[in-house]
Amino acid sequence: MEWSIEDVFKIISLYRQFPCLWDYKSPYYKRVDMKKNAWSEIAKNMNKEEGDEKENKKFERSICDRKKRKLRSLKSLVQDQMVFTSRICFISKN
Repeated sequence: MEWSIEDVFKIISLYRQFPCLWDYKSPYYKRVDMKKNAWSEIAKNMNKEEGDEKENKKFERSICDRKKRKLRSLKSLVQDQMVFTSRICFISKN
């Protein structure tokens, strides 16, 4: 399936309208029925059939994977900074 730039921007703006799909702090994040309804609305607004659910899941998974990678890199950065800071503190005490 080929996506135009307009389609990509449109689906991103539609996706943002449904926090149940992306906001893990939302009380609706774990509600499968709300996610299914949200994807149906997105499909309707994109003039796509609901049968493209496999594509939707793949899209959702890729966003989730990107968030996980970003969190891992941030966690690694914080750990490196903590080691660096503790070494400076150790050196300055002498």
